[in-house]
Amino acid sequence: MTEFFLASLPYHLYTYLAIFLTFVVAFSGKWFGYKLDTLKYTLSENKSETVLGKVQPYHVFIPFIALILFAIIGLFVSGYYILSTNGEEITLINVLGSAPSIDVLILGTIFSILLALALMLKDKAIQPKKILPESWKGFKSMFEVSLVIIFATGLSFVSDDLATGEYISGVITPYISPEVLPALIFIMSMLITVATGFSWSSMAIVMPVAYSLAQANGVAESIPILSAAVISGAISGEHIIPYSEKCVMTSAACKLKPVYHIKTQILQVILVFTSATIGFYLLGIGFSILLVFPVTMCFIFLIHWLFARDGKIQVSS
Repeated sequence: MTEFFLASLPYHLYTYLAIFLTFVVAFSGKWFGYKLDTLKYTLSENKSETVLGKVQPYHVFIPFIALILFAIIGLFVSGYYILSTNGEEITLINVLGSAPSIDVLILGTIFSILLALALMLKDKAIQPKKILPESWKGFKSMFEVSLVIIFATGLSFVSDDLATGEYISGVITPYISPEVLPALIFIMSMLITVATGFSWSSMAIVMPVAYSLAQANGVAESIPILSAAVISGAISGEHIIPYSEKCVMTSAACKLKPVYHIKTQILQVILVFTSATIGFYLLGIGFSILLVFPVTMCFIFLIHWLFARDGKIQVSS
């Protein structure tokens, strides 16, 4: 599975095209869709601000870099240790595949938080007596987000019990041919994510279906493309529903309501989703990825140039 995942990296069309559109929007200053308003749709919050001392940029950059280094080193060390203990072959793919990534990331996050706290205490950017009250404020600000994620998890469990993903797969599968297989797998993965609320559940459902369809249609060599279609479709689905954990966490970080966050990005997502669908169809009929990327990027740029409008943010009074 790890080999297929690494081989699929060049074909993650939706991910790369979304990043491309992000830069296009940033440089052009134009947007299409719901109006931007900085006040009307923000989350309610306590207006009292904590007055900090000499806050420096390295209070953020050093912990951030430490988190990345901790994660990379932790993955390699833990994966190597597990393989050595079990007497398995030590290769790069095996090391990364056997490493407990979630545990490493959690430990890295804790380490980076403690490092940031130590740096701020050293420079007297925060008073020791403020640590617990400010931490408690942070926990309270995440409470609403946690509830949404918990309820979304419950929705995912209900969808699994109702076999929603299997039903969608069963409806679409009879109409699949080898040429349109990547595009339809991409769409199927998106629909199941919308139905269940979690990208991981759709990947777990669609990935085996995609592999079996590839074998049945005699296109086993396209498995890396299908893997990318499954993952890309799952990610795109989470960008159009307000109850996905990605949307909830992003909107919370920006202090926006999840529904408003979706309204502002829905047309951007539809454009990238349409472009990626075209790209996966072109891959299915035999076009090279080196040609698919320029075609889809030009399509995005053309639509943005024709229909995007000035993206100046409005401020409600």
